[in-house]
Amino acid sequence: MGNNLYWLWLSLHCSSHSTLFDRLIRVFRSPEEIYRADSADLATVAGEKSPEILRLSDKNLSDSQRIMEHCMMSDVQILSYGNAAYPARLRLLENPPLVLYVKGKLPVFEESLLITVVGTRRMSDYGKRMTFEISYDLARAGAVVVTGMALGVDGLASASAMEAGGRTLAFLGCGIDIAYPSEHAYLMRRIIESGAVLTEYPPGTRPEGRNFPHRNRLMSGVSHGVLMVEGNRKSGALITARLAEQQGRDVYVLPGNVDSENSEGPNLLLKNGATPIVCAEDILAKYEYMYHGEINLFRLVEPYRMDADRVIQKYRLAARGTSHGWTAGKPYPAEKRPSGTQRESGVPDSRKAASSPPLEKRKEKAPDALRLLDETTLAVYRHIPEDRAVTVDELCTDEIPAGRVMAALTLLEIHRCVLSVAGGRYVRVPYQES
Repeated sequence: MGNNLYWLWLSLHCSSHSTLFDRLIRVFRSPEEIYRADSADLATVAGEKSPEILRLSDKNLSDSQRIMEHCMMSDVQILSYGNAAYPARLRLLENPPLVLYVKGKLPVFEESLLITVVGTRRMSDYGKRMTFEISYDLARAGAVVVTGMALGVDGLASASAMEAGGRTLAFLGCGIDIAYPSEHAYLMRRIIESGAVLTEYPPGTRPEGRNFPHRNRLMSGVSHGVLMVEGNRKSGALITARLAEQQGRDVYVLPGNVDSENSEGPNLLLKNGATPIVCAEDILAKYEYMYHGEINLFRLVEPYRMDADRVIQKYRLAARGTSHGWTAGKPYPAEKRPSGTQRESGVPDSRKAASSPPLEKRKEKAPDALRLLDETTLAVYRHIPEDRAVTVDELCTDEIPAGRVMAALTLLEIHRCVLSVAGGRYVRVPYQES
C-alpha cells in the first residue's frame, strides 16, 4: 500500500485525531494515490469545507524526505500502516497511527501476549512492591510489558520486565529522538537494547501535554489487556484504562486501600466491572492456552533476583513516593553490589564468580519450615515433580487420601514451598532439602 515516503507525507498532512484516513484509503487504495489526487477528488471524500483539504493539497515531499534521511542515519525504523509487521490490533482503532517510528526490536505482535501496566507517578510502598513483582512475573513468564515510560509505575514496570530477562515496549508522547521524562534517558537506552520504543510523532516533536492522552490509545490498543496499579481519579493511567474499555480490551486492577487517594482510580474501574487481580498469574492464566508456546507459568516458581528498590537504583529511575521520596537512582558501587547480580556491562562480579553459581541455576536453601514439617506433608512435597504442575488427584495415594493431600498443600503453600497455578494445579518451589 505504497512506500514510506508517501506514508510519511500522508501522516504529516492527515491528523490521526480524525477519521478521514479510513475514508480516503477506501477510495484511493494507497497513500501514493491520495498524494496524486487533486483537490476536487479529495473534496468528494473529505467534503468541500474540510480543513484537511488544504493540507492534502500540499504536494511538497521535502519534509518527508528529511524525516526519512534522519531515520536512516539514526537507526530508526519507519513502520507504516501498510507494512506487514504493523500491529494488527492498531489497525482496528478508529484513528490508527499512519506511521510508527521505532527504535529497538519489536516482538512478533500476532504471536505475543502484550499487557500494558500503568499507574501513578507517586507510588506507595505497596504499589512499588506490587508493580515490581507483577511486571517481573509477567515478563519472565513470556508476556511483553507495555508502558509509557513515565515516572513511577511505568518506569518501574519496564525496568522490572527487563530485570526478569523479558521484553518491554514503551510508547512516547514526543519524537523518537527525545527522552521524556529526561530522568529516564538511561532507562530509554536500556529499553531499546531489550525491546523497543515507539511513537507516532515525527523526530523533533516536543512532549506537549495534549500528546499523552492521544498516545495512551496506542498503549491500550496494542495490548490484550491493561493493568492499573495505583492512581487517583485524575490520573493519566485511568485514561488509558478507560480507553482499553472502549477498545474492548481486558482491564485489570490491583485492589488497594479504600482510604488511599491512590486507590481512587482502581476503585472506579472495579465499579465498572474491571477484573481485580493480586498477582501476575491472575492475568496470565487467561491467556496461557492461547499462547501455549510463549507463556510458561512454571517460570514463576523461581525466586526474585532483585527487589523494587534495587531495580530503581540499577536503572536510575526517578520515582516519587507518597510516603517518602526517591530520586534518580545511581548504580550500586562495586563494594555494595548485591550478591549474585552482575555489573552493568553484563560481566559477572569476579569476586563472586568462582564461588557462587548463577541464581537461575542453583536451588535456594530450604526454609526451616520444610525441614520441620511432618512426614505426611513432606511426602506430598516430595511427590510433586520439579518440572511440571500437578493436580490434587495426582498426589493422592492409598496412604494419603485427598483430604490429607489438601491439608498438606495448604501448609506447604503458607510456607511458600509450593505455589498454586491455574486449573487447580500445584508446582513445587525447587528448594534444596538439607
